[in-house]
Amino acid sequence: MDIIRWNLIKDSKIDNKSGIYAWYYTISIGDIDISNALTNLENASSHKEKEELLRSFLNKHFFDFYKEDNYLVKISGKLMPSFSGALSHVDSVSNSLIEKIIDSPECLWEIKKFLSYLSVDFSSPIYIGMAEDLCTRILKHKSLIEKFKREKITHDNFEDRDESFAARVVSRGMIETNLKVSIKYVEPEMKHAKSEIKLHNILENLLNRINYPVLGRN
Repeated sequence: MDIIRWNLIKDSKIDNKSGIYAWYYTISIGDIDISNALTNLENASSHKEKEELLRSFLNKHFFDFYKEDNYLVKISGKLMPSFSGALSHVDSVSNSLIEKIIDSPECLWEIKKFLSYLSVDFSSPIYIGMAEDLCTRILKHKSLIEKFKREKITHDNFEDRDESFAARVVSRGMIETNLKVSIKYVEPEMKHAKSEIKLHNILENLLNRINYPVLGRN
C-alpha cells in the first residue's frame, strides 16, 4: 500500500490501474496558535473562561475537521405523532481533557511535536473510494480541491461524489497540504466469479461500512 503526500501526488507514478484509495488528514498546529492560546489562558479572568477558551481551541484545531454532518431522522409509532428533522453532532471535548491541559498548558507544545511525526496508522480515513483508473481519479480529487479552494466553494449539494468531497474539504477549513492519500491496486475481475462483479467495488463498500469515514457518502 502506497501513501502519497499532497505535494507529491502529481510527481508520483500512480498507475492507471483499478484499485481502492483512502484520503487522510494530518492535523497540525502553528506555533503562533499555541502561543496565542497560552497567552489567552494566562490572561483569563476565571477558570470558566479558561475552559471555554480551551474548548474553542481544541474544536478549531482538532475536532471540527472530523465533525459529523447532520443526520436526517424520522420517528413514528402506532397511534403516535411523527417527528422528523436534523440531529447535529454534539461537541465531543471531554471535561477531563480540558482540566488536564489547564493544569499543564505547556503540554500543547508536546502535542504539536507528537503530531508532526504521527503516521496515518493512527488516523481514521476521511474518505474511501475506488476507481477503474486510480491515477486519473486521484488527480481529479486534487484538481477539484485546488479549484474549490481557489474559488471559495464550500456548499456540498453536489450530485457528483468527487465534487462533494472537495467542497466539504474546503468547507471544513482543511489545509490541503496536510492531506495524504493511500492507494492499493486491486485486480478488477474476481477469479471464478459467475458475473461481472468488480472486486475493488466490493472492497470499497466493505471498507466504508467498517470505517464510516466522515466525508464518505456510502
